[in-house]
Amino acid sequence: GLVPQHYGLLPWKKVKKNIYLPQAIRKEKVEENRATNIINQLKIESLLDKYPNQLSGGEQQRTALARAFIQQPDLLLMDEPFSALDALTAEKSRTLFLKLWEEHQITTLLITHNIQEAVELAHKVILLSPAPGTIKHILDSPSEYEVRKIIQTLW
Repeated sequence: GLVPQHYGLLPWKKVKKNIYLPQAIRKEKVEENRATNIINQLKIESLLDKYPNQLSGGEQQRTALARAFIQQPDLLLMDEPFSALDALTAEKSRTLFLKLWEEHQITTLLITHNIQEAVELAHKVILLSPAPGTIKHILDSPSEYEVRKIIQTLW
């Protein structure tokens, strides 16, 4: 599954078609009960007949999360999925992500520049050097203080 930085929603398809796109491409049947449960948890049931340009950033982000979780991927790649959101919407979205992750246990690779977000959401934090990015440290469940201290040594 993929949640790109700018959500990857097709502007000519309504929210429901965007959410079910992976199944449509693979010609798979959507498990309606599971999909409805995820849509309800993300509070986007009222958005299903809207187009992406009619949605706020948070609504687009939740739509992209719904698409990713409904397809039940073995691996979820998320590129700065909360970076364009205001602080309150980002916090609510992270909480929803964690709740869904707890239920579905999808291995996730999350790219973020936000130290607090990395520490809050990750079991492992990998710190990369500036360009070209090389792995400098791999930390298991670190505190924000530990991460900040290591980052200071990188620059």
